[in-house]
Amino acid sequence: MLQEIFELASTSKFMQTEHANQLWQALFVLTHDCPEAVSEVSPTFKKWLKEKWREEKARTKTSSARHKALSETLNFMGIPHFNEHDEDIDVAIILGSGNSKVAGRRKTLLLNDEERSKIALEFDGPSHFVRGGRRPLGDTMLKYRLLKHQGWDVVRVPYYEFDKIPFWASMERQRYLQRVLKTRKIRFSEIDVSEYSKMPDNRKTRFD
Repeated sequence: MLQEIFELASTSKFMQTEHANQLWQALFVLTHDCPEAVSEVSPTFKKWLKEKWREEKARTKTSSARHKALSETLNFMGIPHFNEHDEDIDVAIILGSGNSKVAGRRKTLLLNDEERSKIALEFDGPSHFVRGGRRPLGDTMLKYRLLKHQGWDVVRVPYYEFDKIPFWASMERQRYLQRVLKTRKIRFSEIDVSEYSKMPDNRKTRFD
């Protein structure tokens, strides 16, 4: 049935971008998870779907306030990163051996360097979950599945954890990102030995 769907789609003279992108996502995932299911899809149609996907991901993006807060916190931590990557990654972090600095390097060179670790830091706002719950929506999970197939380590920051940290508690935000990113421990002074610990679910903030 999948072969028939792709065959019929490849003969369509008019296809909306949304539909082409959905086909590309299915093709990309199946190529990795079940290659025999899409083995007969023509190379020309594959190339066309990939081009439509790239056109969509190259659109201008706007960072949310929460996204900007993540970026600001990473700046405080001295972690080089890129905002709004082409694959709709909120924050792309590229680390070399020993967390070497990458500031000033061309993004295309960094992303194609196999010796570097690529981390996709994703902020999951309320719209990424079912209403009133904490179960991620299907499109969110599909996005992360696509990123993993592209070699990205996906690190998720859910709003119900991040929002519990007051906006003025910059050091606590840094400790939180330390925990989720598993980066080196940061000491803010000779006497500061505290570390971030996960907030209990029954508390809205640390000051309840």
